[in-house]
Amino acid sequence: MVVPFLEEKSGDIEYTLPDDVWYNYRSLQLIPSLKTTIPFENGRPGVFLRGGSIIPTKTRLRKSTELMFYDPYTLVIALDRKQEATGELFVDDEVSFDYMRGSKIYRRFIFADGVLRNEAIECNMQNSFVSSFDNKIEMIRIAGLKESPKGVIVIDTKEVLPFTFENGVLSIKRSQLLVAKDWSVKLIFD
Repeated sequence: MVVPFLEEKSGDIEYTLPDDVWYNYRSLQLIPSLKTTIPFENGRPGVFLRGGSIIPTKTRLRKSTELMFYDPYTLVIALDRKQEATGELFVDDEVSFDYMRGSKIYRRFIFADGVLRNEAIECNMQNSFVSSFDNKIEMIRIAGLKESPKGVIVIDTKEVLPFTFENGVLSIKRSQLLVAKDWSVKLIFD
């Protein structure tokens, strides 16, 4: 959710968010009250994530979206009250209508019970676009965990992933998980 400033020199805005769990998009910090004040910072709008959302992003700055095509993704996960979240990612070649003939990747990300899963909604691995698409998930950021995990592993390969836990946000770096493949990442709390 974006709360814009509508006047060039307006002051702070008081805003009431809908009843749910909300996070500041930039810091991933929990918004403690539904009634919040958005400070005027040169007109920079307030941006909020609803708990239960997984947002795939590309964070490298480029001169055009065409140059971003092969950039890795970051998954931004905002947990709800049940410590769960879901999101989807659709990828095609961005230039043709070949997605109508199966040249697309359509994935679902699910976080529940301390496990993040990537599964196909619709994906034809025999398609040349899909089989050659090797973009990776470079980073996973999870907001709303009650405590830091002791470890993070890829379930299928038993690979241990490096992570940090700062200010209530878990950052899993250098994961190198393929977008187009199924995988599961488990947070170890025992």
